[in-house]
Amino acid sequence: MNWNKEVPWQENLRTFTSVVSAVCLVIISVVIVTTGVYTINTINSMDSHPSNLKSMLTDARETVANIHSTTKLLKAGHMEHVLTDFHNLIDSVNHLSTSLDKLHIKQVLRESSAWRNMSTHTLHSIAKSILEL
Repeated sequence: MNWNKEVPWQENLRTFTSVVSAVCLVIISVVIVTTGVYTINTINSMDSHPSNLKSMLTDARETVANIHSTTKLLKAGHMEHVLTDFHNLIDSVNHLSTSLDKLHIKQVLRESSAWRNMSTHTLHSIAKSILEL
């Protein structure tokens, strides 16, 4: 047998894809088994504590009622309030953008770079004096 025989790239690709598929199938199998074990443990804990099940059902019922009332509110034409709030939000953003033009951004940037340079210079001076000791 000759082990130094060149293998075409198609064979290498086919082998690589088979390995990747096998790894994915193993991961899927582990996830399915883990999910099954978690589900069984959760059901067993609910069986041993029926009060938890009752509180979960109560919370679910309240959630569904809230969702139902919200959709009912939206269907009833109460979207005007939402649109008014959205319009107010747009006006606020507009006022904010006009006030940003009045800020002195260049001056703030100059001052911040001066502080940064000063702190860098101070740290260099401290390090230099420590090294001289």
